[in-house]
Formats: sequence, C-alpha cells, structure tokens
Amino acid sequence: MSRPSAVDLPDLPDLLELGCGSSKLAGAWGLDALPLPGVDQVHDLNRLPWPLPSNHFGWVRAMDVLEHLDDFVGAVRECHRVLRPGGRLTVQMPFAGSAAHLTDPTHRRGATSRTMDYFVQGAMYNEKYHYTEPLFRLDGFRYVREIAVPPPLGWLVRALDDRLVPWAMRHNEAYEVYLSGLYPMHAVVFECTKLGG
Repeated sequence: MSRPSAVDLPDLPDLLELGCGSSKLAGAWGLDALPLPGVDQVHDLNRLPWPLPSNHFGWVRAMDVLEHLDDFVGAVRECHRVLRPGGRLTVQMPFAGSAAHLTDPTHRRGATSRTMDYFVQGAMYNEKYHYTEPLFRLDGFRYVREIAVPPPLGWLVRALDDRLVPWAMRHNEAYEVYLSGLYPMHAVVFECTKLGG
C-alpha cells in the first residue's frame, strides 16, 4: 500500500482514527504504520508532521497509540493541527504502572488523570511548564478497568468496580498517590475540545 501525500488524499471523512490497526470505527479515516485491513493511509506517526490537512477533522481518536510514540508532545500538537476549531480529541492510554502499561515492551509511557493537563487551558501543569500554548479544553476523563476475573469471583469484582471506580474518579489525586498500586486501573480516557484556530 503506497502512502499518499496530503495533497493526493481523497475527500476525507470527519473522523480520523490514529493507529487504528484493523479495528477502526465505521466511516473513519484510518492512519497506521502497518498496512492492515481497514488502514486507509500508511504512515509512521513518529514522522512529523503527518501528511494530513490542517483544521480538517471534527474528531480525532487516538486509542492505545500515543503511548508508543517517540514525541508525545509533538503528536498532541499534530492532533491539534489536524482538528478543526471546536473539534473533539479522544485519547486512551494505559494507566501508569498498570499491567497494561508495563507488559508491552513498546510502551514508552503510561498516563494518569493529569497527563493531558500539559496541553489544557487553565491547568496547573500547562501554566507551570509551558510545553505548548493551551491547545485544548479538557471536557473530562474516565478510568477504564478491564480486569477479567472468571466466575465465581467475577460478579464480586464487578460489584467492587461499580463502587470504587466512580470514587477513584472523584478523588483522582488521592487515588493515584495512595491507592493505585493496590487497585490499578487498566487505562485512562481523555475527552478534549480544540481551542482556537
């Protein structure tokens, strides 16, 4: 599969799925380093800028992909560039220190509930470190817990998760500092909206 340049691309849909592999959402434009079924454009996401137009997409999904990249800050900037103003960014990354984070040898980083704060308007880390100008508004985050436990204990674990995951989200800083080692999440999902033009 040849890699088209941005000027050679056909009319692109509204949704961009980064690192989609063979499981992209219906109607999405799939960008991945491997020519798997469902991939529309083959490109190594470590090579910046991505061969995509600026200010085009209404929604960019980066599900379990940004943790693999060399330049995390550059990749988030590229997400901002290809989104149109007001566009939505969804990022899922393995929770820092979880088995999902530590098992895969290609993972370069994990995430906490504060990982996207470096790119978010009004967030303490963005104002303190200034890696970028504020790029996004953080609309929310959620923890994902995908710990498969077979019966008969599965129902008990699910019942515990139903109570503890919402508590951890409400008290995310205390959870991450004191309890995440005892009760690890699988992943963190962020929902953001692009600021500016």
